[in-house]
Amino acid sequence: MKSIIVTVVMELQRMVKDRFFLCFSLLMPFVFYTLFTYINRGSAVDGINFDYYFLISMTCYSLVVTSVQTFGIQIMYDRRQSWMNYLFTLPL
Repeated sequence: MKSIIVTVVMELQRMVKDRFFLCFSLLMPFVFYTLFTYINRGSAVDGINFDYYFLISMTCYSLVVTSVQTFGIQIMYDRRQSWMNYLFTLPL
């Protein structure tokens, strides 16, 4: 269990250091959510409050951007830096 926790902590540290992750996956959806919910306050989409509707949309956007922009690039860097060899040596 300790090796899983160490691996998760290392991955989280790596994600926080990535500027693309911070900008496109965390900062941009937050700015969009704040801007558009301020503009459309009080409105509803199919009986659902716009704030809730748009929050789900921005969550999906963040997940898609994260997977498209960072996952493939991280695999490329991992193969170069023999990160995968290190992970395979861990007893998971």
